[in-house]
Amino acid sequence: MLRSLVALSSVVVVLCLLISNVMGWRCSPGTYHTSHTLFDPCSVCDQGHYCPGDDRMYSCANGTIAPSNGMAYCVPCESKRSNSFRTLCVLVDTPVQAREAVHNTLYAEEVFDEINVKNPFWFATLLVEESSKILQYTFADEDVKRSTPVVVYASTITGKPSKDNYMYMAMGQNATLSIPVPNDGQPVIMYFSIVPLEVESVKMLGKPFYWFRRSYIFSTNTFTIENTGDDLAKFQTNEVVFVYNAVPEHSRVNFTITVDSKTNQGTIYELCYSNLKNIDFPNRNNANVVVTSPFRSVSTTSLTTNNAKEGPFVVSLTTFELKNAKISVSVNVSH
Repeated sequence: MLRSLVALSSVVVVLCLLISNVMGWRCSPGTYHTSHTLFDPCSVCDQGHYCPGDDRMYSCANGTIAPSNGMAYCVPCESKRSNSFRTLCVLVDTPVQAREAVHNTLYAEEVFDEINVKNPFWFATLLVEESSKILQYTFADEDVKRSTPVVVYASTITGKPSKDNYMYMAMGQNATLSIPVPNDGQPVIMYFSIVPLEVESVKMLGKPFYWFRRSYIFSTNTFTIENTGDDLAKFQTNEVVFVYNAVPEHSRVNFTITVDSKTNQGTIYELCYSNLKNIDFPNRNNANVVVTSPFRSVSTTSLTTNNAKEGPFVVSLTTFELKNAKISVSVNVSH
């Protein structure tokens, strides 16, 4: 009896395949044909694509968008320009010569090729990390030894940002914008005006850094944090900032940290410091002093440098995983 049922089932499947091949499936608009069986033969159309109901999925043309899944047609843009993902329209006032830098993944850096004074306008779709609080976006010279300073004006509400209408601004070497992440976690187009200060043109790298930051301000030479909580491990990239107050300019500072991950598994982290006066919160993209810890469950790492400016000494710990850790810090300042 069981063998007969199995044989009958096989016949039914074969018949279904023959029928689907001969007659073809007709998926409803907003879906497309992905399978030659009776079971879920149609899938929802992807963002940036449209599915008119002929079983196929097509990419939207430039100047049109499909901002959500399951669209049967693409929506035309007033500006007649759209981003490369075909999910957002470019603003109407964006200069015709403005170029696009494309971040294919959340944390990927992108090349801004030949930034120059004559054509400083760029735009990029920022793929945001919904759980993050801030996106730090750094413009770093592709030639690390040269490290050309730039002035960056940025905005989400005008395609032609300038010193008169910008929302965000950064200047100097490794110029870093601090951009609040939208509450809805949806991608946005950021428009840039990038002007090199010492050369006519330069190739820059745009480096996104999403962080959930905890800051600890202290004035004693040693302190300890314990049971910092799961919130330090929620996100792919984390930053814990340590601020040691009232350090004279050019003082020699030795910052030593011991991290006990309280697990049998090892962990790895980086200590980041920038001696550039325009960098308030260093991370792995904009720091020029980076020390990587050994991969251990308990590790001690030191960073020694001269404080670049009068006031607080700021160093950050960046890591991918750090749960319920015990962190001990000691600072030694010599004049």
